[in-house]
Amino acid sequence: MQGTKKKMVRLRSAIVIFFIVFLLVCLTGCTGLLTSQVSPQTRSEKAISFRILTYNIHIGKGMDGRLSLNRIARVINTTQPDLVALQEVDRFTQRSNKIDEIKILEELTRMKGVYGKTIDYQGGEYGIAVLSNCKILSSYHSLLPEFGDKERRGFLTVYVEKDHHRIAFINTHLGLDSEERRVQIETLLKASRDIQLPLIIAGDFNEEPQTENWQVINSIFIDTAQALKNEQFTFPADNPVRRIDYIWLRRNDNWRPVRCQVFSTLASDHLPFLAEIELLPPGFKKYNR
Repeated sequence: MQGTKKKMVRLRSAIVIFFIVFLLVCLTGCTGLLTSQVSPQTRSEKAISFRILTYNIHIGKGMDGRLSLNRIARVINTTQPDLVALQEVDRFTQRSNKIDEIKILEELTRMKGVYGKTIDYQGGEYGIAVLSNCKILSSYHSLLPEFGDKERRGFLTVYVEKDHHRIAFINTHLGLDSEERRVQIETLLKASRDIQLPLIIAGDFNEEPQTENWQVINSIFIDTAQALKNEQFTFPADNPVRRIDYIWLRRNDNWRPVRCQVFSTLASDHLPFLAEIELLPPGFKKYNR
């Protein structure tokens, strides 16, 4: 009898140990599952990096007066951008030998291009364009209000996707008159209110920092160069004394400027301005400097 009792005790002990081990394995598995769900390394919680370039290419004409899209393309390829805002782009005009500049730049950079005509010129078109290494979802070009007999201006809105994240990108080239720019900026800001995706506006604003027009934009958008304390001049290319080319990040979006740089080149009368920025995941504190 005693031998039978001992066997029963050992059996019960083995069963208890088995259940304890089983419970520990289950708890460890559940903990691992919970950890994987909240891990900061998951795709939805990673910051998405974008390299943005704005460049007034002066129809590809350099400071030496020679038109060369190869030089422009080399600048773009060197900077390795995701998105490029180009201003002063010709298509089929006499002065640029009737070439389709955006098509040639697409071929030379292996990027996808979108064009927006602002005026007819010399038998062709003159306007702005966007080059993208991101997937282009849609785009539209809008003309800004006419201002007397001054050159008509516009803005090109492109929706793109990178790493399953969608953003809106606007390229523009504003006028030479301060009052003209005030109206154009008001129009841009009004249009931006309808855009629900994270928004970047880039381009040649012909506006220097700290002016009244600059302050209007700065109340809603972040001036990347100022935020990064790297306010380098961009015009004219051979002796830059003015900063008039900008990359703006909407404050209510989760953008964070990381670094920026102006590149020295005489391929155009403007210098190209590059900014690396990040789209932070939801829940991160917005960058609002």
